[in-house]
Amino acid sequence: MPRDRLGTKPRNVDDEFQAETGYSAWLGGGESQVTVTDVPDVPDVQDVSNAPAAAPKPQVEKRTRIAGPKWDPDLLQQARDAVLFLRQKGRPTMALTEVLDEAMTRWLAEMREEHNGGEPFPSRGGLR
Repeated sequence: MPRDRLGTKPRNVDDEFQAETGYSAWLGGGESQVTVTDVPDVPDVQDVSNAPAAAPKPQVEKRTRIAGPKWDPDLLQQARDAVLFLRQKGRPTMALTEVLDEAMTRWLAEMREEHNGGEPFPSRGGLR
């Protein structure tokens, strides 16, 4: 006959298997002593199908991403290395896109100054 945890007194295994198990044991037995009262009706919700539309959100200018050119792999790796280095030297949130934006901004300013008197270039549509 099996013994209890301390190993000192025998226990009756057959009695243990007669115990209630599962959901009814968790609820405290098969008989429920709790009386459930009916829940009062919830008032109807106001019809909002004809309600005025909410005020539109102010337009925020979105930056659109466009597919860019293929970069020279060596040049791109040098830029990645520079970003990782500069993150350790005072620009912890720097990203490769930020580097490319800065470089393109400087280049465009130089080209406008050199070729168009500092004025923006006329729009001609998209390049492929």
